[in-house]
Amino acid sequence: MSERIGFLGPEGTFAHQAALELAPSADLAPYADAATLFREMERGDCAGGVLPMDNTVNGPVMPTVDALLAHEGISIFDDCVLTVSFDAFAVGDPGAGPATVVVSHPHALAQCRDYVTALGLTTRAVGSTAAACEHLVPGEIALAAPICGDLYPVRRVALGVEDNALALTHFGLCKEGRPDPAVDTATGDVFVLRPSKNVPGILHDILAPLRDHDLNLFNIITRPVATSPGEYVFVLFLEGVLPQSTISELQEIWDSAHCDGRWLGPLTRRRVGGGRADAQLR
Repeated sequence: MSERIGFLGPEGTFAHQAALELAPSADLAPYADAATLFREMERGDCAGGVLPMDNTVNGPVMPTVDALLAHEGISIFDDCVLTVSFDAFAVGDPGAGPATVVVSHPHALAQCRDYVTALGLTTRAVGSTAAACEHLVPGEIALAAPICGDLYPVRRVALGVEDNALALTHFGLCKEGRPDPAVDTATGDVFVLRPSKNVPGILHDILAPLRDHDLNLFNIITRPVATSPGEYVFVLFLEGVLPQSTISELQEIWDSAHCDGRWLGPLTRRRVGGGRADAQLR
């Protein structure tokens, strides 16, 4: 019996496509949001989940980051990067009245801003690009992955409406537990750091050891600690080779700086299919 792996649904999302790459033999199941999927993983009802982590146009996907911060037993076990492309879809009689609103996920709306502006329409954000097609009604235009044209009763009205044809989205396969630090294909890692004291120079003390270990910080996210007003955590995305010995050294340094460190897992950032040529379910 194959393991159950969740993804942000419904069917036809880019997360669905990433799940096909990261867990091709799994029983894939759509979930409405990251929080629900993580609770299912903690209960053991789902072996893992594929979620978007970062986008080159609109930045980090905060629901995924916040879910990882809230569930300390879950880590990133694998990841991939997809090139994304969007088509525009409609329903109903083509001769009906003009569209009045463009519907999609907030990141999709951001990546197709020129197209939306040219239409002169208002926008409405929904939970996923596929949901925009699944619940599309006359008078609306949905921006979604090309595969949605084969999955939902919609008609395509425009091709490749994204502003940047090289836009990328980074997806992570998250599971309960901790992966093996010695991942041969890893080119980086993700850490969560929580300083115990908010004092001058604390961020410098956290980041200074990275240069000594030849590590590149390519992204940093600051998030408040909801249960402790005034406290913040830093999520570090690092590039470089991090064997277990280096991870242990960094954690010792951060401990001495009164900062709790948590390793979220390795990053391969391997590039896989995406866009129009590869956007079909297999």
